[in-house]
Amino acid sequence: MALTVSDLRERRLPDRLTVPAAALVWILCPVTGHPWALAGALGWWALCVVPGKITLRLRAGGGDAKLALSLGGIVAAVGGLPGWWLAVAASSVLTLCLVPLLRSSPGTLPHGPGMLGASWLAVIFPGFLTM
Repeated sequence: MALTVSDLRERRLPDRLTVPAAALVWILCPVTGHPWALAGALGWWALCVVPGKITLRLRAGGGDAKLALSLGGIVAAVGGLPGWWLAVAASSVLTLCLVPLLRSSPGTLPHGPGMLGASWLAVIFPGFLTM
């Protein structure tokens, strides 16, 4: 909740919340034996960072990229590759749903709430996402 509120109000995800979560996932992924977890973490992070390197118009913030490191690992560990893909796609859809609610242009939307919401759905209903 703290990340969602912060991103909606200030349009930023604080390092004090995103960095420890990312570090914890990076430490625990190899230990838990989930083969997709590290790939999921790196994959979602890359989807946040690489488009910004190609074009400055399609760009996630640094907080989104750090959040992606933890959420990507968790979602991939729970839902595997299908759950990960659906969570990544659903996060974009949820973010775009904020346009009319926040009266904001797509370039200034907070992506954290969509990422968190999609990840919660992927973790709570992993069987539903991988059907």
